[in-house]
Amino acid sequence: MKKNSNQNSKGPTRSTKARQVKLISQASRKNDKPDAQMLARLARMDPSLLRPVRHRSEEAQKNLLTIRVRAALVEARTGLVNTARGLARATGERLGSWFPPRRKISAGG
Repeated sequence: MKKNSNQNSKGPTRSTKARQVKLISQASRKNDKPDAQMLARLARMDPSLLRPVRHRSEEAQKNLLTIRVRAALVEARTGLVNTARGLARATGERLGSWFPPRRKISAGG
């Protein structure tokens, strides 16, 4: 049986978003080691001060990766199209709305 990654031999692992802990987010020393020490102190004093973080499922992580990859590709394509138009304009040419040619994509991919 697969062991839950959020469990260890001493019980559930607690984590939190650092921005929600003012002692860390407003600290003048920004470093992982002091932040980790502060979280450990808070957890020992009162674990209820730390809010647990719900991790994304593997499927949700894959979906998010797909979305981010697509966004990066769209951004790169836009940059290339804008560069091509700028270079054409520098030589007195003009690339119309036909450039780049558009390809219709079916809903299935």
